Amino acid sequence: MAGKTFGYRPNVPSEIGEKFMVGSEVAFLYKEESQVGVIETMLNNSAVVRIVLSPTKTLHDFTTVIRYADMQDTKNN
Repeated sequence: MAGKTFGYRPNVPSEIGEKFMVGSEVAFLYKEESQVGVIETMLNNSAVVRIVLSPTKTLHDFTTVIRYADMQDTKNN
C-alpha cells in the first residue's frame, strides 16, 4: 500500500460554486454587514475568502469561509 493517501479528496466545487474562481471578487454578509472579499481557495461547498472592503476596519485582510450560496459576484451587481 505504499504511495496511497487516505482521506484525501480533491476540492471540486458544487454546481453553485462553478460560477466563481480563485481571485474572484465577491460580496457577502458577515457579522450582519455587507463585505467584499477575494476568493483565495475553492472548497466543496464553500470558499476561503479574504475580506478587502468592509465597514469595520478590523476586518480588512481578515480571512473567513463563506458558502457559495451566500456569495454574489460583484461584477453582476
